[in-house]
Amino acid sequence: MPTESRAAPESLPLAFVESFLGRSPDPRGDGLTREVLDVMRPVVCCDAETDPRADKELVRTLVLRSILAVPLVVRKRLLGVAMVSTFDESFAFGEEQIELAWGIANTMALTVENARFYHMEQERQEQLQTLLDAAAAVSSSLDLDEMLRTTLDQLVVQVAYASKPGATAEITERVDQALRWGD
Repeated sequence: MPTESRAAPESLPLAFVESFLGRSPDPRGDGLTREVLDVMRPVVCCDAETDPRADKELVRTLVLRSILAVPLVVRKRLLGVAMVSTFDESFAFGEEQIELAWGIANTMALTVENARFYHMEQERQEQLQTLLDAAAAVSSSLDLDEMLRTTLDQLVVQVAYASKPGATAEITERVDQALRWGD
C-alpha cells in the first residue's frame, strides 16, 4: 500500500475543516472515544487505517497512522478526550508516552475546571457588587427622618387598627413630637 504524506492544513478541504471544527465528538460514531468513555483510561490505536474503532473519515482526511486517546478527568467527571496522533508511520505508544500524555491531559482537565470555577466566581463577584451598589444607592438616597416617619406611620396604622377609635391622631402627634425633638 503506498504511503501518503501528512495532510497540510492548507490542503484540507474547507468544508471538512468547517465541519470538523463545528462538530461535537459523537462517541457512537467513534469507537476510540467510546472506549475511553467506558474505561476512563488511555486507549491506543497502533494502526488507524485498519482499526475498526477509528473514525475512518478523519483517518483518511488527516492521513492518521496511530492514535492515543486520553481522558480529561476531574473528580471522576469526564470533561473530554484528548488525542495524540502520528501521521507518517504507525507507532506503538509505550507506557512512558501514555503516562506523559495522561499527565498532560490531567493538567488540562484541572486547568479547564479551574477556569470554570474562576468564571463562576467572577460572576458571583459581579452579582455581589451589583447588590452592594444597589444597597449603597438606596441607603444614600433615603433621609433618616423620612425613613423613620414612614416606618412609624406603618406602625401607627397597625396599632390604631387594633386599638380604640381616634388613637391614630394621638399616636401620629406623639411620633411628630419625637421627630421634632431629634432636630
